[in-house]
Amino acid sequence: MIRFSPKSLRQRIMLFVLLPTATLLLVFGIVGFLYARDKMLMQWGEAAILKLERAAHNVDMRLAVPRIWFSLFQASFLKPFSRPVQDLILKQMREVEGVLEVTVVLTDQQQPFDLPQLTPHRMGMGFGRRGATASSAVRMSKPKLDPDRGSKTVLISADLFDIADQSVGRIEMTMGFDYLIENVKASGWWQSNRAFLVDRDGQILASTGTDEHQVLAENGSSIESRILDRIQRESFGIEMGKGYPSREIGGFYRLQQADWYLVMIAPGNDILAPILGFRLVYIVSWLAVICLTVLLIRRAMCRTVDTIRDVSHAARELTKGNFIQLEVSTRDEVGELARSFNEMTVQLQERLRMKHSLNLAMEIQQTLLPDRTVHFEGLDIVGRTIYCDETGGDYYDLIEIPGMDHRRIAVAVGDGAEHGIAAALLMTTVRALLRSRVLVGGCMAEIMTDINRWLCMDTGTTGSFMTLFVMTLDVERKTICWVRAGHEPALYYDASRGCFQELGGEGIALGVDETWRYDENCAVGWMPGDILVIGTDGIWETENDAGLRYGKRRLQALIQKFRNESASGILDAIIADIVDFREHRTVDDDITLVILKF
Repeated sequence: MIRFSPKSLRQRIMLFVLLPTATLLLVFGIVGFLYARDKMLMQWGEAAILKLERAAHNVDMRLAVPRIWFSLFQASFLKPFSRPVQDLILKQMREVEGVLEVTVVLTDQQQPFDLPQLTPHRMGMGFGRRGATASSAVRMSKPKLDPDRGSKTVLISADLFDIADQSVGRIEMTMGFDYLIENVKASGWWQSNRAFLVDRDGQILASTGTDEHQVLAENGSSIESRILDRIQRESFGIEMGKGYPSREIGGFYRLQQADWYLVMIAPGNDILAPILGFRLVYIVSWLAVICLTVLLIRRAMCRTVDTIRDVSHAARELTKGNFIQLEVSTRDEVGELARSFNEMTVQLQERLRMKHSLNLAMEIQQTLLPDRTVHFEGLDIVGRTIYCDETGGDYYDLIEIPGMDHRRIAVAVGDGAEHGIAAALLMTTVRALLRSRVLVGGCMAEIMTDINRWLCMDTGTTGSFMTLFVMTLDVERKTICWVRAGHEPALYYDASRGCFQELGGEGIALGVDETWRYDENCAVGWMPGDILVIGTDGIWETENDAGLRYGKRRLQALIQKFRNESASGILDAIIADIVDFREHRTVDDDITLVILKF
């Protein structure tokens, strides 16, 4: 199966604009043509019936003349001593236009009325038949060729009755058939169409055809056959021939004075000549409009397509790192597209520079974090930070505290108020303050108090702050001392008892109140297998697609499940479980986790 799929914008617009336009014009043309055709056929039918009716009326008027004279003669025939009147009527009848001969024949004498043998006593009084006249018994013969006159004649006769309603003879009038229909033959429709004068049986009395068939439909014409069938039931009508539009259209009308029918058959193309001519003009106009539309679309789209092609080329060059500025020559939508592309190019350059700077910042920030796994005097410590952006505010650190008598290590986990560049700068500031202050010496409470005071001097007007959990571990004395600066408490898992406890305490976030003094909390003694977990809220506040949070209970259950693993194994299990729980949701907060296993 062949499918046409426009590949270029120009082809697509040509298709989607030109096709509906052409279809709409074509549908309107077809509907208009069908409507006009039906209207013209209807008008032709009405006009044809009127023409046939007028022609039939003309013939009826001439056929009515004998009836009038027959009635007069019948009336005089029943009067006594009316021979002079009868002679005068016969004389007038012979002088009527179109009358060729008038004859009166009596039944008993079988001779013409005007012979001297006719005696007055044979004439009675009255009309007979209760007022019947000669015109009520008029008979008309079919037209036939008169050898003496060399033309067709029609014999019209009527019976004569005496006062006892007995037929005593008849009166006959011979008329020229051509005279009866001369006005019909002189009409335009008779000369320009195929026309017939037929009787009820379809016998052709007169026609315009060149063929010699004597009966309607004798030549196999389907429309003549249908007209002949309708003549038996109707007085007038219109008949459509075969074809669409009909190859021939016919009409018929019955005379009143004779059982004759006028039939007219015309070619459909002649009737529909105006609309067929208009159809040709419309097709030519339709093609011209389509060609003009194609040219206009091509001209209008040439500049548009060229501009879009330039934008596409510039976009491909942009992917290679080549920044191109397009020329803007118009103020329309195409020019606006080029102008927007130029603005996008400038902004993209700036974003790439910013992206490069962020990548550098990310590399620097990652180098500020300690190695993932640290072994210190029997302590297995591992940490990991996952940023939702290139940089973030989460922070963890492992600092070995110098001393003469015994060795200690400080573990710090912090969470900035936000994430991104601002949080990363705050994180590096806190890291620098913490590392520098630890080297001076003192307890963790004093260290945190000094760091908070110094940080407030820098962030007092910005509103930035950072939570921090710092603890020191003395390996020889097995003591843990910690300060909680607004951070979530650490989780301590007692392996011997299989339970958790929190390392809490009072304290606010760093950078909030420079007068705040922090307190140090201490715990003595740990056992092998105990686990200490410090994390940020990005862990237990992680949500899945259903909107459910990860929570601390799930975290504790996972720690207890993998309690026999190394610190690195426990951390990997927790991170993997967080990823599975989150499903398809993206990371929207930084995650930092430190695992310490004794």
